[in-house]
Amino acid sequence: MTIPWQLSRQQVLDNSGRPLLIARANLYAGGTSTSLTVYKDAALTNPWTQPVEADGFGRVLRMYLPAGLHR
Repeated sequence: MTIPWQLSRQQVLDNSGRPLLIARANLYAGGTSTSLTVYKDAALTNPWTQPVEADGFGRVLRMYLPAGLHR
């Protein structure tokens, strides 16, 4: 089962309300410090390299997660 990450495509803003252009996301397996492999596609065949960086507008890119706990 595939889970789209709930913050995908949301814009990250700095304290001034401007897009944060250096936003990065690192995801970990729940309750651990082990990096979680996240994917670019729902079929879980094309992994992202972590940290996943935001685009030029401060939006976190679309990520898909394997089913299970994550943080």
